Amino acid sequence: MLSGAPLYIPPGGNLATSGQGVDDVLGRIVTAMGLSPAIYSILIGTNDGSKTQSQLEDALWGAAGHAEPTIYGGPLSIGARLNVIPILPKGQTVETRTAAMLATNANIRARAAADQRYIITDMEAVFNPRSAASPAQSGDGVHPLEYGAYLIGKEWARVMTPILPPFGSILPTTVTAENLCGNPLLTGTAGTKGGTNPPTGDVATGWNLGRASGDATIVASKGALANGAEAQVVQFSGGTSATAATLSRSVPFSGSQPDLFEAWLCVEVEGTGWQGARILCSGYFDSSTTGLANIESPNPGQPIVVRAIPIALSGAPGAANVGIAIYATVGANLTVKFGQVMVRKVPA
Repeated sequence: MLSGAPLYIPPGGNLATSGQGVDDVLGRIVTAMGLSPAIYSILIGTNDGSKTQSQLEDALWGAAGHAEPTIYGGPLSIGARLNVIPILPKGQTVETRTAAMLATNANIRARAAADQRYIITDMEAVFNPRSAASPAQSGDGVHPLEYGAYLIGKEWARVMTPILPPFGSILPTTVTAENLCGNPLLTGTAGTKGGTNPPTGDVATGWNLGRASGDATIVASKGALANGAEAQVVQFSGGTSATAATLSRSVPFSGSQPDLFEAWLCVEVEGTGWQGARILCSGYFDSSTTGLANIESPNPGQPIVVRAIPIALSGAPGAANVGIAIYATVGANLTVKFGQVMVRKVPA
């Protein structure tokens, strides 16, 4: 986060690499310092189970006389603030963080409490990697699935929002409804309905609305989002079991392996019974679906954006199926509006 542009990450500015540990980050901290950020957000240590407490703290602060710049000491030495994230919970059935990791976490929290240059985003209360967690937050006891990542990101935003400048000074991004372009992907009413006991009503041309499970009544119609963008409306009512429906269409793609693409949809919800939604991407991708994208109901008339994690092309593309799965609880009385569909190549 550069000074004056709080949510801007420049090319090369995301220096996170999956699977690495404190020794790897030590080798990149000078590069990060060269960006002159106002705030660093640092999560490290999950892969350092073989380290002693002294070794971990040596890499973070130079506790054993480690020469600067260290992971925390380097940024502090140039006047930056630190958003520090203690080592995340681990283990599919029981806690597997070592005693050294837990003791280091205690020192991270103590330093953050005593030094205003530290901002702490503590995930202990929000991220549960255990296999018994429902919905699942992690598939292996370490790495978050999309719902786990959502909870982690939400906690980060809760901590950081009061610290960042007012919203009006944040650079435009594609993560708000206002910045999702209007497009012709939801025009017309010549779409199709499918599945057992198929939905009724009008579906946008080129799209298919199908029942995936459950017995609630599903009725489709055309409408508009609160901002005026054309929308597909799906209504759920009644039923004796939880109901899921899928709305999808074929979208042309160009590119080559291993290009990354991502899909976005703007969603508005009214009524009761919203259980969640997830983006669907299949055909020429190396993953057929993404995880649960949002588990909370937005406020009526306030759109949320459901996003697929970047997905790599797995073959020479022509077209691919893109859409959204919708989940409603038993006895739902729910209206869901989808609009401003966007599929884009992830910038290099």
